[in-house]
Amino acid sequence: MTLRPDLPSALRRAAAEQPAPGVAGWLTAPPPRTHHVERVQPLPAGADVDRCADALMSWGMHRDAGLQVVADRDVELGATVVLGLRLGPVVAVSPCRVTSVVREDGRVGFEYTTLPGHPETGVERFEVVRDERGARVEISAVSRPAFVGSRVAPFVSRRVQAAITDRYLAAALAAASGR
Repeated sequence: MTLRPDLPSALRRAAAEQPAPGVAGWLTAPPPRTHHVERVQPLPAGADVDRCADALMSWGMHRDAGLQVVADRDVELGATVVLGLRLGPVVAVSPCRVTSVVREDGRVGFEYTTLPGHPETGVERFEVVRDERGARVEISAVSRPAFVGSRVAPFVSRRVQAAITDRYLAAALAAASGR
């Protein structure tokens, strides 16, 4: 947390970091004492699913959710991103590395894993899906506090994560609706 973050400098530092070992596998095998998020946002009939996927894969969904985004490139395997989330007078700086990308018929998305300096340790998956059940955006995350403030008051970090997840889904819906 900082009052005046230098996100480009944070990106340079993050580029030299590695995710904690094993964290990338937490979505399939979550360790004990972790927080889990599973959210689905159905997209309406006639939604522009390709536009929604493009927004996701260019960090547009994150920007439209109100985050400051500094990345070394669009979403691809190995990309590094630093997200800034304003929380009152401070900004939470959250570096992540893209550890998995899927681009297949009916499914586009990625996972990123937190890097040292992120308030949480964990992994998050974002996908735009189109199948026989319709079109939707799916977000899954598993995390635990890394920042001392998050450890002391984990309910606060859970509320922040829930709020930003709501904003991600609203941004995805807006992109799919052409707004």
